[in-house]
Amino acid sequence: YQGADPADVMGFGNLNHLVNAMIAVVFGLPILLLAYLTYTGSIEAKRQREQERVLEETNRALADAALEMEGEQCTFLFLDADVIRSGLCDEVGYKTTLPRLQEIEAAHPEWIKRR
Repeated sequence: YQGADPADVMGFGNLNHLVNAMIAVVFGLPILLLAYLTYTGSIEAKRQREQERVLEETNRALADAALEMEGEQCTFLFLDADVIRSGLCDEVGYKTTLPRLQEIEAAHPEWIKRR
């Protein structure tokens, strides 16, 4: 390869193609890295918000359970009657009978009213 054009040796048609490819790599990689970090950061932030929400719900449930055990509070769970009247139960597959309250609470917590 003595005396050969470096661009030809690397498989580029001329030196301009080689320079353009190097510029694309030098400027393209940081942009891709930034996009990747932004994307993974948003996923991590979403995961952290979800964990905080679950922790808050758990703490609230534990506080309610402690009050109930001390006899200072009693929580009642009601299935929202508007859900039954509106036909939402039929739409999700509860056509003839409703499942257990725990199943409804897990699948459709917005249907349950606490008092």
